[in-house]
Amino acid sequence: MPQCSFSRATAMAGVTPVQNIFIAEYMQKAPEGYVKAYLYGLMQCYNPALAEDEMAFALEMSEQALAEAFLYWQAQGLVSILADDPLRVEYKHPTAVAPLSGGGARRYAAFNAALQDALRDALAASGKSRVFFPNEMQKIYDWIEVFGLEEAAVILLVRHCLSEKGPRVGLKYMDEKARRWADAGVLTTEDAQRRVQFELEMQSGAQAILRRWRKSRQATEDELALYQKWTKEWGMAEEEILAACAALTAAEKPTFAYLDAVLQNARLAGGSAEYARRQAAVEDLAANALRRAGVRRNATVSQRMQVETWVYSWHMSPELVLLAAEYAAGESRPFYAMERIVKGWHEEGVSTIAAARASREKAQAKPAMPATKAAPVSRALRPPQRTYSAEDLKHIGVKLLDDEED
Repeated sequence: MPQCSFSRATAMAGVTPVQNIFIAEYMQKAPEGYVKAYLYGLMQCYNPALAEDEMAFALEMSEQALAEAFLYWQAQGLVSILADDPLRVEYKHPTAVAPLSGGGARRYAAFNAALQDALRDALAASGKSRVFFPNEMQKIYDWIEVFGLEEAAVILLVRHCLSEKGPRVGLKYMDEKARRWADAGVLTTEDAQRRVQFELEMQSGAQAILRRWRKSRQATEDELALYQKWTKEWGMAEEEILAACAALTAAEKPTFAYLDAVLQNARLAGGSAEYARRQAAVEDLAANALRRAGVRRNATVSQRMQVETWVYSWHMSPELVLLAAEYAAGESRPFYAMERIVKGWHEEGVSTIAAARASREKAQAKPAMPATKAAPVSRALRPPQRTYSAEDLKHIGVKLLDDEED
C-alpha cells in the first residue's frame, strides 16, 4: 500500500487550527513559555512531516522545561503524557476535556498547578523532572476525595516523599503514606506540617543508628516504628539508644529487632545506666570463662547473650559459670560444652559449687556403655568357602595355560 505525505516545505506552508476555547480559557492563564510548547506540539500533530523536528531545540527550551510545560498541560487535561524518556505526548481536543465549570482535571486546575510547582521546586537541585500520569493523578485525587486530606496537605505529603526517596519514588509509597496519615487523623495542613516534622525527627534518629552500624541505606518503615516506640512510648532519649548500640557493634548483622530486645532488657534492668553496668559485668565474665576454657579470643555477641541468660534468667552464679568453663577445657568446642554443662545444672536445679561438683562426679561415675558387637552377616550374603590344595592350584594353573595356548 502506498504511503503519502506532504514534504516538510509544504507542511510549513500549511496551517494549524487552534480552538477558540484554548485561546479564551487556557492560554492567558498558562505560565510563560508553556503556550509555545503546546502550540508547537499541536503543529506536529496536524503535520506529521514536522514530527521529527527537535522541539526543545526549535523552541530554545531545556528538556526539563519542556517536560514541565507538558506536565502543566496534562494537569489541565489537554494532553496525556504516555512516556517521559523519551517524552511522548497525546493531545486531546479542548472541547472534549470537560465542561468549563465541570470536575476532573478542570476542577483541580489550581491544585494541579500547585502540585507541578512542588515537583519542580523539590527536584530543582537534582536537575531531574517527574511526571504524574493520568492514572496516578486519579489516585492522588482519591487522597482528597476519599481519605479527606486537604489539597495543601497532599502537596506537603508529595514534597516529603520526594525528599525521603528522591525523584523516582513510587506512587505506591506515597499512597501508603497517605493512608497512614488519614488513619492517624492527619488531614489538615497544620496536621501535615506537624507530621512531617515528627517523621523527620524519627528518620534522623533511625539514621543515626544505621550510621553507627556503618550502613548507608534508608531506614525502613518497621525500623522507624521501633524507633518511635523507644522514644515516644518508652520515653528513651537518643543518647540512651545510641549507648545501647555499643552492645551490638561486634555483631555480624546488627538489627533493629536485636536492639529492641537489648532496650527491653535495659528497661527491665531498671534503666540504661544499670543495664550498662550489667552488660559490662557480663562481658567480663564471658571473657574470663573463655580464657578458663582455653579459648584465646573475645566472646561473640551471641556468647555474651548466652552468659547473660545463665546469670540473670537461670540465676547461675559467676562461680558456677567459671566452673563449667574449667570442665569444658580441652573439649573440641569449649563453649558448646559449657552450654551443655550449664543447661544440665539448670535442669537439675544446681545452684551451688558443691552441688555442681557432685553432679559432675555422678556423671563421670556412670558405667561406660558396652561396645556393641557387629551384627552377624547373613549366611546368604557370605560366599561359599573352599580350601585348595597345592595339587588343585597346579591343575588350575595348567588349565589356565592350556586355555591360553588354545
